[in-house]
Amino acid sequence: MRTTGYIVWGILIGKKGKLEEMCIDFVVKLDAKLYLNF
Repeated sequence: MRTTGYIVWGILIGKKGKLEEMCIDFVVKLDAKLYLNF
């Protein structure tokens, strides 16, 4: 649930450019790490 908030936050901030992609990419990688750890 927390991750969804980060994606929404990233999209809201990313309206100005590539930041949106970077945020989503970061969150996806972070998610992958968390899933691999569990």
